[in-house]
Amino acid sequence: GSGCGDEFRSESPMGRKYILDSVKYWVSEYGVDGFRFDLMGLIDLETVKQVVAEVRKIKPDALIYGEPWAGGSTPIRITSKGDQQGRGFSVFNDNFRDAMKGSTWGKDPGFIQAGRDIEKIKKGIRGSIDDFTKDPYESINYAEAHDNQTLWDRLNYSTRRDGESEDDLIKMDKLAAALIFTSQGTPFIHAGQEMLRTKDGEDNSYNKPDEVNMIHWRWKKENRDVFEYYRDLIQVRRRHPMFRMATAAEVKDNLFFLDDDLGYAVPANTVAYVLHYGSTGDEWENALLLFNANANPVEIAVPGSKWTPAKMSSDAAGGRMGREATTGMIRVPGRTAAIFYNTDKKFYETYLKPKLAAAGPAATAGAIKQKFSVRAPGVSSVTVAGSFNGWRTDQYFLEKQPDGTWSIDINLAPGLYEYKFLSDGDWDKLNKDNRKVTVK
Repeated sequence: GSGCGDEFRSESPMGRKYILDSVKYWVSEYGVDGFRFDLMGLIDLETVKQVVAEVRKIKPDALIYGEPWAGGSTPIRITSKGDQQGRGFSVFNDNFRDAMKGSTWGKDPGFIQAGRDIEKIKKGIRGSIDDFTKDPYESINYAEAHDNQTLWDRLNYSTRRDGESEDDLIKMDKLAAALIFTSQGTPFIHAGQEMLRTKDGEDNSYNKPDEVNMIHWRWKKENRDVFEYYRDLIQVRRRHPMFRMATAAEVKDNLFFLDDDLGYAVPANTVAYVLHYGSTGDEWENALLLFNANANPVEIAVPGSKWTPAKMSSDAAGGRMGREATTGMIRVPGRTAAIFYNTDKKFYETYLKPKLAAAGPAATAGAIKQKFSVRAPGVSSVTVAGSFNGWRTDQYFLEKQPDGTWSIDINLAPGLYEYKFLSDGDWDKLNKDNRKVTVK
C-alpha cells in the first residue's frame, strides 16, 4: 500500500509502542513542534489518536497532520479524510487542491485555469466543513507539495495547447495563492512555490539529480512580483484572524456567498463572498473577497458599502488590490483575486443577520444538540447518515467509548429525522430499518 516498500504494522503492540516512543522522544529531547506523516493512511487510526494525545501532553500546540491516503492497494482500513473529525489532527485536502488546478492524474484544468468546480471551491473556502471536516483547521489547504508536479509545471502542462502566455500563467498561480491564504483552514505551500518553482515538468523526482530538485535562488529575483504577492497574502492572513476561524459554527454564522446566501447574480467562472469578523476581534468588520477566473474583466454587483481594497505592497496600483468602491458594483480584472474590507458596524445587521435568521436554526450556533449513540463492539468505524445531511456517509464519524458504545453530538434544527448507523460502511449490520428521532 505504500508504493515504495513494505507496510509497517502500526496496530501491533510493539509497532505502536515504537511509534509513540519515537515521537515523544523527538518532542521532549529535540523540541520538535509538529509532525507531518507521509501516507498517514497506512497508520491505523487508534495509533494516530494516541500519537496526538501523547504529543499534546508534552506540547499542547503541536501541529500534527498527514496524507489521508495510501500509495497503492492495501488490505488494511485506510485512515482517510473524515477520520480526523474532532480528533486533533489535520489532513491534506486533495478535494480543494484538485478543484483549484485540476486532477493530479490528467490534463483537465481546474478553477484557476478555466473557472471549473466552483461548488468544490466554495467548500474549500469554508474549510471543508460541508465536506469532511468537523472544524476548519482539520483541512490542509494547498495546491502543491513535494509529490507530483509543482503548481507552475502543472499550469504549463494543462494549458500547453491553449496558447496562454507566461503572464496568464502567473495570474493563475496568484489566484491559487489567494484562495489558499484567505480560505478557512490551515494554509500550506511547498518550498519555492512562492517563486514559481519548477522541476522541468517532472512529476516523480525522487531519483532525479539536484539540478531538478534543488531550489534555484535566482527564481526569487526573476519572479520577485510573485514572491512579494505570496509574502503580502501571508501578512494579510496573519493580521486578520477572520481568515482563521476556529469552529464550523463560526464559519457558518459569518461567511456568506453573494449568490447562494445573499441573492446576488454572480458572473460565470467567479466566486464572491462576504466574511464578517464574528468573535475574532478583527479590526475589519467585514471582508469582501472576489475571485475572477475569466480571462477578461468582470463587473460584480456587491452589497452597498464603502469597500476599501486591502493593502498589497506588491500591487502596482497604489499597493492595494483594486480601487475604493461605493457604487455597489466592482470591476475585477481577468484571472485576479480582489480583497476589500469595510468598517461599517451596521453592515452585519443590515445585510447579513437577516439572511442568517432566514436560513433557520440549523444554520446557526443556536441549533439543538442531539446525541446519536449505538453499541457496536468489534467494529473499526461507525458513521451516521440521515435525512439531516442528505444521507451522506462521509460526514459524521462516531467516537468509540471504552464500553464499546459509539457516539456523536450533532447540532440540528427541530424536526423529525430518519437515519441509520453504518459499521465499516455496512448499512444493515447495526439497523435493519431506518431509525427515527425527533429533535425538540
